[in-house]
Order: sequence, then structure tokens, then C-alpha cells
Amino acid sequence: MVRGAQRVPQPLSDVMLTLFCENCGEKYYTEERHAGHLIRCKRCDHIIQIKVTRPSTSPTTSVREHSQQASGKKPMMSFQQAYANYGLPIIGAGMLILLALYASFSGHDNPPRLTPVPPPAPSEKAGPASPPISRTPAEAMEEEIIAQDTGRLGDPTLNVEYRKINERHFSEQLPSIPVLWEPRLAYVGPLIAEDYKLEGLWARHDGSQFILINPVVRKVPGQLQRVLCHEVVHEYLFTKGDTTTNHGPAFQEVLRRLSEEGAFEGKWASESEKASLKTWLDQESSRLNEEKSELDRVGEIMERDREELDSQFDELNQRISAANNEGSGWPSNEERESVNSKRDIFNQRVEEYNDRCEK
Repeated sequence: MVRGAQRVPQPLSDVMLTLFCENCGEKYYTEERHAGHLIRCKRCDHIIQIKVTRPSTSPTTSVREHSQQASGKKPMMSFQQAYANYGLPIIGAGMLILLALYASFSGHDNPPRLTPVPPPAPSEKAGPASPPISRTPAEAMEEEIIAQDTGRLGDPTLNVEYRKINERHFSEQLPSIPVLWEPRLAYVGPLIAEDYKLEGLWARHDGSQFILINPVVRKVPGQLQRVLCHEVVHEYLFTKGDTTTNHGPAFQEVLRRLSEEGAFEGKWASESEKASLKTWLDQESSRLNEEKSELDRVGEIMERDREELDSQFDELNQRISAANNEGSGWPSNEERESVNSKRDIFNQRVEEYNDRCEK
């Protein structure tokens, strides 16, 4: 990941439904995909059905007619017709039906409400050294191997070599830890870089430490001792409380001491190799600085685009709120779809930008 690159805020959220309890007026929010489900009001225990409402498409249609048409019910028979056709015994039942229908229609007296388009999420930027959240494939495989090898007994031959290094070069100050052959390390290397070989790995899991060795080292004379000494230095630094050095100066100092004491045959870079490596590092640093400047420029443009999109969301929400209060003047479906389309395009740009930052 390019250090210092600014991360664009999280993508805009999807449309939510706003619900009101018909009994006490308590407000709730849910996603449109839950339409048709039932929920219980936390305030009054009233049962609320999740509905997706839209403004009436025919302004001249009354609320009562609209409700009848929507429910598929036929027009109700008049009181006189009921009396003429069925007589007095049916009048009582007819009155009950009238009361039930009136109660049903009274719930539609308020105008249907559109769901306001939710505003964008608050702006969040990653700090200069913010790492990617997801693990790399190599890290995932390493963690799986380490978890599976935790608690295993070491290979007798490798354990003996470890004890020799501990006795001769560390005055037996290191704890006794298992050393295992682990052929699966051969699959981790190519996930890190092309043609890379992971020959050894110092591991710590569930409070225990151990060393894994790739069997491929047996093909080269002296390679086992070099790899084992390398991992032993990690164990030594850990016992000293140094968990941040990795392969820095302190690590190199101990490893050089082991080489000078004959623990293994060292292979140190020549001055020309060091100069070549420094030239490459300088070029790579310059390239990354240019990439960072470009990402900063694109990030500023996207922040301005986000502010403009925020303004459009706010304006649309205000119009929807006003229409909900007045019972008319809702934005058209085309306007809402246009804003949602802009949101989706912006979210795609966010994903592409963040991927570029991580690379």
C-alpha cells in the first residue's frame, strides 16, 4: 500500500424504509427487502406490517376508492338495498360491516409516504500508514500452517541441531522449542513473490514458539545450518523482548556474530550488490512518491464529487419531507433513480480508488 495515500470514505448506503407505528407513532427504519414482514412495536406492542408505499397515481381517486381498488373489494351495498333484499335480521350485521370498513379506511386518511433517500455516510480517511484490512493469500496460508503445527513434537534430528546452536552460541539461554520439517512452506513462497522460496519460518501461536523448516534445504550443503541459524536469531530476539526488529540492524548483528563464530557459512552481499540494491530502492521510492501525488490529486477530485452528491441527496430528502407533510409534490421516480444511479457510479469509483491505494 502506498504510504500517505488518502482513502475515500465508505460507499453510500442503500435506500431504507421509514415506518411509523399506527398506534403510538413510534418511528422505525428497515431495508426495503423486508417488505411484507411483521414487527412488534417496542413502545406499545402493536403489530406493524412492513410496507412499501408510493404516492397515488390518480389524484382524482378518493382515498376510499383507492383502498377498495387496491384491495380488490367490490363497492359496498347500501343500507337501503340491504334492508330491501334481506330484511331487518341482516341490518345488525350490516352495521358491524360498516364499522369494520370505516376503521379500515381510517388508516388510509394520511397521504402515502415516500422513503427519503438516505444521506451519504460520514467522511472517513485512513491515516498515512493505514494497512489493508484483508490478509494476503501468503499470510492466510502461513496462519493455517502455523495453527495446524502448533503442539506437534519436533523432528529429533532438527531438535539436536537446535540444541547445538543454543549451547555453542547462546550459552543455553534459549528455551527448548520444537523444530519441524514443513513441506507446505514450498507453496507459500510463490504467493509472496515469483520464484521466491520460503525456506524457514519462526512461529508463535497460543503462547508457544516453534520453528518450521522447508525440506528443500537438504538439497544444498550447509543450507540447513544457515536457515536454522536465521530462525534461531528470531527466537533469541523474542526472548529478549524485541518483537519489532524483524530483520533490522539488531537481527543482522546477531546473525553476523553467528557467522563469525562458525555456526554457518555466511553469504554477505558485496559492495557492488549493495550499490545496485540502493539504486533500485531509490528508483522505486521515486516511483511511489509520484504515485502518491497522483492518488492525492484523484482523492481531492473525488471528495469534491462527494460533496456535490451530498448536496443532491440533501435537496431530494428535503423535497420528500415537504411532500410527506403536504401530501403532494413528491419527486418523480426518474429523479430518484437518477440520484441512485449517480450514487452507484460513485461507489464503483470508490472501490477502484481504494484498490489502487492498497496496491
